[in-house]
Amino acid sequence: MAGLTSRDVAVKGSIMGIIIAAPTIVVFLVLWGVTGDLLMPAVAGAAVHFIALVFAFRLAKKFLVRQEPEK
Repeated sequence: MAGLTSRDVAVKGSIMGIIIAAPTIVVFLVLWGVTGDLLMPAVAGAAVHFIALVFAFRLAKKFLVRQEPEK
């Protein structure tokens, strides 16, 4: 069984970080620009962050986990 290299860990971790952080930041900045308030965008960003966590977990299980070959 081959282990993950440092490059594999860095690439997969970066992909997961982008999947989780990008929607949160976009929602926060758009709502902050539209409303001018800080509380509502922070709450909406937190909600989107947790939704992105669930989505990223499902994507990671499907695409980023190395599967063992069946014997």
